[in-house]
Amino acid sequence: MRDYLFSIIVPVYKVETYLRQCVESLLNQTYPNIEIILVDDGSPDSCPQICDEYAAKDRRVKVIHKENGGLVSARRAGAKAVSGEYVLCVDGDDWVKEDYVEKFAAAIAEHDAPDMVMSGSVRAYEDREVERELPYRKGFYSQSEIAAEFFPFLLQSVDARYFAPSVWAKAYRAELYCPAQESVDEKIKIGEDSACVVPCVYRAASLVTLPYCGYYYRQNPASMTKNKRAFPWNGPELMHRHFASRLDLAERDFEAQLYRKTTHELFLVAVSQFYRKEPYRVVAADVRKNLTNPIYREAVLKSRFAGFKAKAMRWALKYRWTRVMQLWAKIKK
Repeated sequence: MRDYLFSIIVPVYKVETYLRQCVESLLNQTYPNIEIILVDDGSPDSCPQICDEYAAKDRRVKVIHKENGGLVSARRAGAKAVSGEYVLCVDGDDWVKEDYVEKFAAAIAEHDAPDMVMSGSVRAYEDREVERELPYRKGFYSQSEIAAEFFPFLLQSVDARYFAPSVWAKAYRAELYCPAQESVDEKIKIGEDSACVVPCVYRAASLVTLPYCGYYYRQNPASMTKNKRAFPWNGPELMHRHFASRLDLAERDFEAQLYRKTTHELFLVAVSQFYRKEPYRVVAADVRKNLTNPIYREAVLKSRFAGFKAKAMRWALKYRWTRVMQLWAKIKK
């Protein structure tokens, strides 16, 4: 079996409580040919010191200290430092099983160095752990099989199905991952994983899925995606422009998928505005104003969904039913 070097990129920001568990799980891998790239994104806690401590103890650990720029900025900095043939991504508050890299290395050896390898994961709650295997056929996919299996829902299908967007629990050839990650706009704050993963799948010549769950995704109530806050209005537009530039929208039904994806994300942003501590009339007026964005209007008008829930979401945007959005926000609290 060829001894591939794996570069493991770990963005680090305000995770001092969990960082040691993360790094120890990587250093204790049964597959030793790894480099661990810890990207300290200007963390204000003890994370910078913890990173330097591990770099001093193990030469496989590299540390990048940079000003705070957000998750995309950290991952881009990590991508520029990659020297391995394959890349893995691990969040600083997560951890992996000791045979995690070995499983990917074995699949790469068995299937003649595919462009991507994907596995399941473990949702780690405070009181339990739940394995989530990939909901796809396990095994090898050629380029034509990738297109047949994954392209129908790469962005979002008519029944609102979409490709697993997480950047972790996947191994990528460096020449596939690094350009994809470096092309992601640092202003993207929501959906940044799919902004990298979707173009990787789109360009992959081969892919392998594993019946294995070795990545522990910590269910942290304080994490960005679980805090009830208003998402930025420019997010869906940034993602729309990104995918329009990275995919051939004339291929298959990608343009229709993009309209659906943008509409779905726009609805989430609109609903999130009602978490703001302002009077309803102020928030509602702001929502109605931002829904006039030409990209958003086109996406809403041209998107088509199959299910009633998705259709109701589109109607709420189309007719600017802000009371429905407010109610949705209350239900989600």
